[in-house]
Amino acid sequence: MSAYEYAVLDSFTRRRFAGNPAGVVLHDGTLTGAQMQLIAGELGLETAFLMPLAGTEADNADYRAAYYTGTRRIPLCGHDTVAAAVLLAHTTRLSVPGTVRFATDVGDLSVEMTEEGTAIMEQARPQHGASASADDVADALGLTREEIVGPPQVVSTGTPFLFAPIRTRAALDALRPDGARLAAFLDVLPGRVNGAYVWTQETTDPAALVHARCFAPGVGLPEDPVTGSASGALGAYLLRHGLARPDADGMLSFMTEQGHAMGRPGHAQVRLEVTGEDVTRVQVGGHAVLVAQGRFWV
Repeated sequence: MSAYEYAVLDSFTRRRFAGNPAGVVLHDGTLTGAQMQLIAGELGLETAFLMPLAGTEADNADYRAAYYTGTRRIPLCGHDTVAAAVLLAHTTRLSVPGTVRFATDVGDLSVEMTEEGTAIMEQARPQHGASASADDVADALGLTREEIVGPPQVVSTGTPFLFAPIRTRAALDALRPDGARLAAFLDVLPGRVNGAYVWTQETTDPAALVHARCFAPGVGLPEDPVTGSASGALGAYLLRHGLARPDADGMLSFMTEQGHAMGRPGHAQVRLEVTGEDVTRVQVGGHAVLVAQGRFWV
């Protein structure tokens, strides 16, 4: 039997018991995929498993990162990545300011820790996937067709999500989608779509551009409080559909708010660099606070 260090952090918030809770487990490579899935299920959280790299493996990354829910491995988890960087800084494994590099299922990504305690992660360049019928999306979510005010489309900056803009905050707040119906609908979309990210421009914080909710029942998350892996892709959707524009320097920066419907409000900072029609860089940032630490015996 072996012991593995773990922590729970709340991401995309500056206060405990808000934002999105994340598990982070440090291990030496001896954990199997089945064991990692069991640990994530025991925590009841999306969990990042970090293995330090050495030798030639460390040329491009400092840690190998695998992400699990209690039901399956997922390619990337934004709030777990933010939490992992903050934990490494908290345990002095990462100097601040400094950068840590993770080898993930979607490629190598880096996270910068600023002196102010913000973790800023790089995401992959956007991939625009399939469009979906607004009628079908409304039916899957339990909405009237009139509440969907833009073309639903799958976009990924590492993890594919279906994006759909909603007309009113009232309709968004009232959403109670049937998990089985939504999961079945997402499952037939091309590209192994993780969840449905829906939002309105009626926000609580005037500094936020969108107020969002995210439902991912197919990966064991009926609702996700603050979804970092979708936030960068949201920026790409907004650009593609003319809902946001870069400034004169080719930068699009905005803040999302999410989690209010779950009593866990949080914010994500999004920054895209745009050259012509192309998004050349995607960054998503936020804070995280340590909630618990301990050991798993496996």
